[in-house]
Amino acid sequence: YAFDAFPQNARRQAQNVDLNVLQQTVKIVEAAVSDRSSPLRFWIGPSGNTGKVDGSAGRQGAIYSDSIVVQGYALDDFVYQENHLQPQALKIDIEGGEVLALPGMRRVLTQSHPLVLLELHGPESARVAWSELVSAGYRICHLRPGYPPVSSLEELDWKAYLVAFPKRGDGVNDDEPE
Repeated sequence: YAFDAFPQNARRQAQNVDLNVLQQTVKIVEAAVSDRSSPLRFWIGPSGNTGKVDGSAGRQGAIYSDSIVVQGYALDDFVYQENHLQPQALKIDIEGGEVLALPGMRRVLTQSHPLVLLELHGPESARVAWSELVSAGYRICHLRPGYPPVSSLEELDWKAYLVAFPKRGDGVNDDEPE
């Protein structure tokens, strides 16, 4: 599943899926991943093809030209209430929306144990990501050669690229590279 709250981007993704004949593999969901499944205000960014959900962290000084109302989904609801496949991997780059999305996927993180690739946008995002992932038993590493571990919240910069490896309950991180 590929989520995109911005209709223009969702249409472009759907066109790419069609061009590459991936309709049976990739499903586009025109919605924002958030902490609740309900309509949300989505602020349209300065470039016209980006934006963020109201309540997101990061770039607070950016000028947003307009807003629209989009459907929001807590990933826990999407997976467990609507019976969609449990994710094996999550790629999260949602312009500060990770502060909303991560709390909305606590059950996914603790029960499905997906590998998480995450771009952080600011100190609030770092605090939420650190708290949610560590409490779910993840080992957080920098997304660069060798996957250097992140041992404390203070190691995270304003913008950070991370990979979080899940623990499977037996003390071993099965998805961790050797």
